[in-house]
Amino acid sequence: MWAILLLIASPEVLANCPQNCVCNNTEVVCENLQKLPVSLPKNIKSFTSRSNLFTTVPAGYFTRSQYPDLRSISFIQGKIKKIEKNAFKSLVTNITIKQNNLTSIDSEVFNALSLSYLDLSFNSISSIAKDAFVRSRQLKELNLQGNQIKSIDAPIFANGIIHRVDLTDNFLPCSCVVSRQLRTTFQSVNSILGNCKQYNNEETLSLEVIRKETGPCQNGTCSNLDLCDCKDRYIGRLCENVKPICYENGLCGNNGLCMELGPNDKVCKCFNGYSGKFCTIKPTNCSSKLCNDHGACVWNGDGNFSCSCFENYSGDTCLYKNVVTEEKNGAVTSVLIAGAIFCVILLLLIGIFFVMQRKYQRNNPTASKDFVMKNKEAEATEEYSTARDLGPSSKIREYVL
Repeated sequence: MWAILLLIASPEVLANCPQNCVCNNTEVVCENLQKLPVSLPKNIKSFTSRSNLFTTVPAGYFTRSQYPDLRSISFIQGKIKKIEKNAFKSLVTNITIKQNNLTSIDSEVFNALSLSYLDLSFNSISSIAKDAFVRSRQLKELNLQGNQIKSIDAPIFANGIIHRVDLTDNFLPCSCVVSRQLRTTFQSVNSILGNCKQYNNEETLSLEVIRKETGPCQNGTCSNLDLCDCKDRYIGRLCENVKPICYENGLCGNNGLCMELGPNDKVCKCFNGYSGKFCTIKPTNCSSKLCNDHGACVWNGDGNFSCSCFENYSGDTCLYKNVVTEEKNGAVTSVLIAGAIFCVILLLLIGIFFVMQRKYQRNNPTASKDFVMKNKEAEATEEYSTARDLGPSSKIREYVL
């Protein structure tokens, strides 16, 4: 293909064709450029650089005086991080800087150009400067797909009509704040492509949907805060869920219990003698039922009563059983029972000891006699020692065994 292009190219174009580039009469295609060429053929209408290794497009490179016919510029799959101000000062109408390393869009880069199409897709753009495209009044299509944009909070466009903006695969959340940004910033845009991510990062909503007054609120409208004001019977962050009929507090008065009978039907279960559809009718007489049969009812008139609770019950209507008291009584009872059992066991052991001793003495009479003689010898020895200590006048008793 290169050979064919070389054959059809004019001698002037071939003479000015940069290294690593292919040139024909109006088009230059380059690959793996370490830096931008010093110059290009003057009569070119299209310049494309693929897999470029340079990181900056310098100011004043593409000028109208040098390339009067240049209309299309493309940098694809490169390493461009920065585009200096006034880098494009020509009549170019189409610019593509795709799959590079741009992180922002400055206000003086693309302004005041005759741009009708700008493709900045699949970079790392997270911010867009204020008034970035305000003077680009002929811009009709802007592709920002596959970047890292989280918000757009500046009037970046002119009042002219832009046909399409592509924000697919960015980081815009489905919020009322983004909804307002889309309405103000993209008010002159006919069509917005893309989606926003909900809080769980799994479901998405169309940007065309949340650009409306309702924003992301499915059954409500955006409030002044980043919240949804839901219609009746709807709840949830985006008003997406139907509210249960017993959701609101106070549907049943006087601590009544709301019970759902169906999607649109409920009933109140009343307590403490109250009655009626919403448990608002006061009791008219006193009954032990009002005290849950755990106390005496004292009538005070006009639907008012009080309860004198029985032992081990408490509460305004004697509803609560005093479990703590029962636990204490149970603990005391357990201690007494344990003490009685211990005493019985001790008495049994003492009785068994005496019985065994009596039995042993009966079965061993010799051992018993030896035990008595040894006791007598010990007593005699003790008295003899005492008399000796008292002197000659002491009378010594003799024991004949």
